[in-house]
Amino acid sequence: MSYENVILIGIVFILIGFILVIIGSILTTKTRVESGGVVFIGPFPIVWGTNKSMVLLAFILGITFLLILVLVNLLGR
Repeated sequence: MSYENVILIGIVFILIGFILVIIGSILTTKTRVESGGVVFIGPFPIVWGTNKSMVLLAFILGITFLLILVLVNLLGR
Protein backbone atom coordinates (compact mmCIF):
# COMPACT_ATOMS: atom_id res chain seq x y z
CA MET A 1 0.00 0.00 0.00
CA SER A 2 1.57 3.26 -1.10
CA TYR A 3 1.59 6.52 0.81
CA GLU A 4 -0.76 8.06 -1.76
CA ASN A 5 -3.40 5.44 -0.92
CA VAL A 6 -3.01 6.02 2.81
CA ILE A 7 -3.36 9.78 2.34
CA LEU A 8 -6.44 9.25 0.17
CA ILE A 9 -8.01 6.97 2.80
CA GLY A 10 -7.31 9.61 5.47
CA ILE A 11 -8.95 12.34 3.40
CA VAL A 12 -12.00 10.12 2.80
CA PHE A 13 -12.31 9.45 6.57
CA ILE A 14 -12.11 13.18 7.30
CA LEU A 15 -14.82 13.95 4.73
CA ILE A 16 -17.04 11.19 6.16
CA GLY A 17 -16.54 12.68 9.62
CA PHE A 18 -17.57 16.15 8.41
CA ILE A 19 -20.67 14.71 6.76
CA LEU A 20 -21.61 12.80 9.93
CA VAL A 21 -21.20 15.92 12.07
CA ILE A 22 -23.39 17.95 9.72
CA ILE A 23 -26.09 15.24 9.62
CA GLY A 24 -25.94 14.87 13.41
CA SER A 25 -26.30 18.59 13.98
CA ILE A 26 -29.29 18.74 11.64
CA LEU A 27 -31.06 15.76 13.21
CA THR A 28 -30.38 16.61 16.86
CA THR A 29 -32.98 18.73 18.61
CA LYS A 30 -32.02 18.21 22.26
CA THR A 31 -29.96 20.85 24.03
CA ARG A 32 -27.73 18.57 26.10
CA VAL A 33 -24.38 18.07 24.41
CA GLU A 34 -21.83 15.42 25.33
CA SER A 35 -18.40 15.26 23.83
CA GLY A 36 -15.14 13.41 24.02
CA GLY A 37 -12.01 12.95 22.04
CA VAL A 38 -8.59 11.40 21.67
CA VAL A 39 -5.30 12.98 20.66
CA PHE A 40 -2.27 10.80 19.99
CA ILE A 41 1.11 12.29 20.83
CA GLY A 42 3.44 9.63 19.56
CA PRO A 43 2.18 6.32 20.93
CA PHE A 44 0.50 7.94 23.94
CA PRO A 45 -3.24 8.67 23.75
CA ILE A 46 -4.72 11.62 25.61
CA VAL A 47 -8.43 10.99 26.21
CA TRP A 48 -11.04 13.47 27.44
CA GLY A 49 -14.81 13.68 27.73
CA THR A 50 -17.69 15.36 29.49
CA ASN A 51 -18.68 12.21 31.41
CA LYS A 52 -17.43 8.68 32.03
CA SER A 53 -19.33 7.09 29.15
CA MET A 54 -17.86 9.54 26.63
CA VAL A 55 -14.35 8.97 27.98
CA LEU A 56 -14.86 5.22 27.68
CA LEU A 57 -16.19 5.56 24.12
CA ALA A 58 -13.29 7.84 23.13
CA PHE A 59 -10.81 5.41 24.68
CA ILE A 60 -12.30 2.43 22.81
CA LEU A 61 -12.28 4.34 19.52
CA GLY A 62 -8.70 5.47 20.13
CA ILE A 63 -7.52 1.92 20.79
CA THR A 64 -9.41 0.74 17.69
CA PHE A 65 -7.73 3.36 15.51
CA LEU A 66 -4.36 2.50 17.04
CA LEU A 67 -4.84 -1.18 16.18
CA ILE A 68 -5.89 -0.27 12.62
CA LEU A 69 -2.77 1.90 12.29
CA VAL A 70 -0.53 -0.94 13.49
CA LEU A 71 -2.27 -3.37 11.13
CA VAL A 72 -1.86 -1.04 8.14
CA ASN A 73 1.82 -0.57 8.97
CA LEU A 74 2.42 -4.32 9.27
CA LEU A 75 0.55 -5.15 6.05
CA GLY A 76 2.18 -2.32 4.13
CA ARG A 77 5.65 -3.82 4.37
